[in-house]
Amino acid sequence: MQNTIKITSLNSTVLEIELLDILSNIDTPEKYKWSILWLEAMAKDEDFPMLDFEKKVNESKNGQFTSSQNLIELGEACTQIIEILLIADMDRNKLKRYESDSEMKKSCQYCIELIDSSFWEITSKDENFLLKLREKFDLVRSS
Repeated sequence: MQNTIKITSLNSTVLEIELLDILSNIDTPEKYKWSILWLEAMAKDEDFPMLDFEKKVNESKNGQFTSSQNLIELGEACTQIIEILLIADMDRNKLKRYESDSEMKKSCQYCIELIDSSFWEITSKDENFLLKLREKFDLVRSS
């Protein structure tokens, strides 16, 4: 069974919760296959080709396959992630673009989305992960 939560910030103009804050609550994230389906971000280093990477992700057929370690490195390389959509599952065949969000959320173990730097919407079959997020962050609502 999957559940969805939304995480917002006490300060409505700036979301203080970053990608690394979310990922750090997943037990053994390295055992999952990951794909970035959408990305809009700003890199800390001018030499990092963020626009090229965004284009590669956003125009890809099934997203950009990656590892949990690469996601951590992406989080560390960004001054701000404006939007991101990540999916993960043990079955790599489930990592694709879906016709609907509901189909994607039913299929994947993790669907993690940051929307307009304003809130996280997270759907997961991992109840322990969702419980950790509810305990860690103040403004968590079930959807």
